[in-house]
Parts: sequence; structure tokens; C-alpha cells
Amino acid sequence: MGRVEIVAWLYTQPEWLTLVTTVSKRKPFQHAYAVHIAASEGHIFLADMLLAIKYHYESEKEPVHPMFINLLSIQIKDTKGKLPEFYAKKSPHEFVKEWAAKRNKPLILEKNIKKLLQIVNENDTPMDKLKQFIITSQCLDPKTWKGCDSMDKKSSTGHSFSEVLCECCSKFPDADFVDWLCTRLYFKDKSSFFGNAPYGFSNLERAKELVILNKDDLLLFATENGHNDLVNYLSKGGKWLGNISCPDPATVSLLLKRALSGEPLTRVRAKLLYASTLCEIAELSDDEAQNILLRGGRPEELDEVLQIGNETKQALIAGGYTEPEYKFQSSSMDFIVKSFDMSADMYRADSLPDEHPLFKVSCG
Repeated sequence: MGRVEIVAWLYTQPEWLTLVTTVSKRKPFQHAYAVHIAASEGHIFLADMLLAIKYHYESEKEPVHPMFINLLSIQIKDTKGKLPEFYAKKSPHEFVKEWAAKRNKPLILEKNIKKLLQIVNENDTPMDKLKQFIITSQCLDPKTWKGCDSMDKKSSTGHSFSEVLCECCSKFPDADFVDWLCTRLYFKDKSSFFGNAPYGFSNLERAKELVILNKDDLLLFATENGHNDLVNYLSKGGKWLGNISCPDPATVSLLLKRALSGEPLTRVRAKLLYASTLCEIAELSDDEAQNILLRGGRPEELDEVLQIGNETKQALIAGGYTEPEYKFQSSSMDFIVKSFDMSADMYRADSLPDEHPLFKVSCG
């Protein structure tokens, strides 16, 4: 008989209530119930089952069927208010401690979200204080919520990620803060966060929403928003920028559309699209510079491409888009803004024509 079957069988026995509701009086388990002893002794599969059963039936909105009413009798806190994770952290077994740490993540998140909302709702909260708390607590980092499996469903705090984001942007509507927060979320972990199915959006929904902007769209955007640098790059970039394209941030980030509307959404979208277009140009300029070197192009041609690339990279740095862990598509921002390297170790000798000057350098 497996462990699942054993628990199911025990539930049918008269001893079930005694098993899960009787507090231990024996050392070293004074004040503990069955689930605490299971966690302490490394029976984490059993502890998980008991906790899952309890939390499941407690979260049910409808009245629990009489057949399952005894499942609510499982005691989660010992007589001193300690949770099973407290016992597991004292275990000599590393796998038990790891189990406790993993289970503590939602509890830490709950505590930090309560603190965040308290700060947001305080009068005259300094923006730097709010930003610092978000950075240090990581309470709005996608990976934190991903680990808790509650990105778009209500956590134990009674909030979902999108609700917390909406409250932050509405209760603290300072434009600089909203821009900073949305930029941080967009570039920090976009590849595994915005629009992906595990967080409440189906792939079909994402496909319907996603809009890809081509060169003409980006040139129109740059002209209408007064981004003369983009207008200049896109106008004189030549064939190597002919196929440039960029996803519309408002359609990549479906969560962003939930948090913002009206002027704030328009403003943040423009800021993110400007930065995203700079990233695309920076990456394409590096590709084109390498192509020029490989085919032995004119120095003037290479200089122009490198100048455009360097200027876009400097604009990204000046705009604050190069924070640690920021990404664009699958590349880190640190990599995107790195100066183009013309040293020979960039090139494999077998990728160069025999007569190319760099062939001899690469083989030297």
C-alpha cells in the first residue's frame, strides 16, 4: 500500500481525528501535532499531503461536503503557533531544510506584499524608499511569484500579481515611479514572464494580441514622438536596417495593459518602445559590422555602422536600461551595450576567405 493510500485509509478510520488533533507530550515533540512530527522526521511527502488537504478545503468557497469535514481538523499550528516549516528547519537532513525553505517562500512573499502595500498607501512616502524596498525584498520580481505559483491567481495575501501591480501604479501614481517600475518589470524577466501561459494567458491569446512593428511603423513612432535620434538612424541605416522589426510592448506585456490605461499606458509604451528599438539597432549594428569585416567592406561604411551602434548603446546606458538582470529578448543588456570587439578572437579562421587579411591574423 502506497503513502497516498495509507493516508486515505487512515481517514476512514475512527483514529483519524485522534491522529491529527492530538498534541504530543513526548520529547522532543512537545506541543506538536502529526504534521509537525512528519516534517521534523523527514516525512515531507506526508507533510505535503496533510498541508495540501488542509489548505485546499479551507480555501473552498462552497461549504465542505460532510464526507470531507474531518479534513479540516488537521492542525497546521502547534500549541505555540509554530508551523511545520519551523520544525523542518531544525532537521539534521538537508533535504528537509530545503523543503522548509521552499515552503517559506509564499510566507515571505505574503509578509513583503503586506509591507509594500502599507508603504504605497502611506502619505508622503518618498519614492526612493518605495523603490529600495521593491529592489531589496524582490517582492515584485517575476521569479519570486513564479516560484510561488501565484502570478495571476490570488496568493495567501488575497492578491494576485496583477492586482498588486495595479495598486502600486494607482495608489502611487508618480510618473517617474510608474515608468521605473514598468521598465524594471518589462526588461527584468520578459522572456519568462509577460504573456506566457502559466501566468493566466493562453498562447492563443498572446498570439492574437501580439503586434510586430516594421521599419515604417518604427519611423512613424519616432517622428510622432520627437525621437530625432531614431529618425536619423532609421533613415540612414541603409539595407542593414531594412528588415528591422520590434514587438509592440503593449502587446508583449498583457499584464502591463491590466495595470495601466489611458495616458500612463501611452507614456510607458512609448518609453519601452523607444528602448526596445535602440536595442534592435544596437544588435543589428554589431551584426552588420561583423559582416562588413568578413566581406572586406569599406572603412567609411564600417565607421558609419559602428557610430550608429555606439550612439544607441550610449543612449541605453544614459536612459538607465542596463540594470543587472535586465534583458531584451534572450540577450542581457550588458551584452547588448558592450562595445563592438574587432579583435581577431571574435572570428574563426574557417569563416574567413583565404585572402582575407584577418585570416592570417586568426591563424597567426
